[in-house]
Formats: sequence, C-alpha cells, structure tokens
Amino acid sequence: MPTQITEKSLLEIAHKVLEFYTFNYAENPPNNIMIKETDVLSAEVSFAGRYPGSLTLSAPRKTLVELTASMIGLEPGPELPPVDLQQDVLGELTNVICGNFLTKYKDLIQPRGMNVPRVFIDRLGPLKTPTRLKQKLILVMIEENWLAVKLNLDNSVLENR
Repeated sequence: MPTQITEKSLLEIAHKVLEFYTFNYAENPPNNIMIKETDVLSAEVSFAGRYPGSLTLSAPRKTLVELTASMIGLEPGPELPPVDLQQDVLGELTNVICGNFLTKYKDLIQPRGMNVPRVFIDRLGPLKTPTRLKQKLILVMIEENWLAVKLNLDNSVLENR
C-alpha cells in the first residue's frame, strides 16, 4: 500500500485517462513552459474520506477544443465543438481522473464519496486552497497545448518535493 502520493503517480493517472478517453498522447511539459492564458476553463471535483481534498483540471480553450473534438470524433476543421460540450468534457475528464486517483489510493485515503464537477470559467480553478491542505500541481502537454492537474490534499500524505 502506498503511504505517500507522488507527482509521478498523479502524472501516470492523467496520462492514461487522457490517452484512453481522448486518443491523445500526453507528454511531460518542457521546463520553461509559461502559463499566461486568460481564456481558461477549470473543473473541480471534491471528495470526502480519511483525507478529504479536491482535484482540479484546468486548460485553455484551444486544448479543450482539441480534447472535445477527439472525444466526440469531430474531424479537424473550422467547426468548433459547442462551449457547453467543452465544459461537459472537462468535467468528465476531471471526474474520471479523480476516480482513478481515489481507486489507486483507496487504502490510504479511504474515500467516502465524490461531488459532481464544478466548472470555473476564465480562471485556474478555485482561488483559495484551505490552509490545512497542500497543493500538488502537474502539467501535461497535448501536442502544443497544456493541461494542469491540481490536487489539494492533507499535507501528511503528499510527497514533499
């Protein structure tokens, strides 16, 4: 049973989900990546358990357009997936990544439930992290676009790196 949650394991979960659901190969970002997008959507799923917390997925619209088109089988072209469908896809990916994360760490976190995803427009998720929680942030690249996965969880079970 794992006793701490690492960035590597969170990254592996995100990669597997993105590849399975969107048919896109996710890569680690370059060290010098700058995030300065303003047109960003985020979705957050919170969960209860021995160690309650939340998982947030954030991405610029251009990433969401690509992910949504891949998930629904839309051919590349001028037609963009509707915004509400992009929000649904982001919520679903957040839900699946969080569910996979909780399954992998079920003995450690002892989850007792998850809330439905909340979508935030034009910001990188909830603005405040409760003080008792520590934040783990990973970035993934899908071609030229980024996607951020943020985990807020009790400090004692997150690897300190």
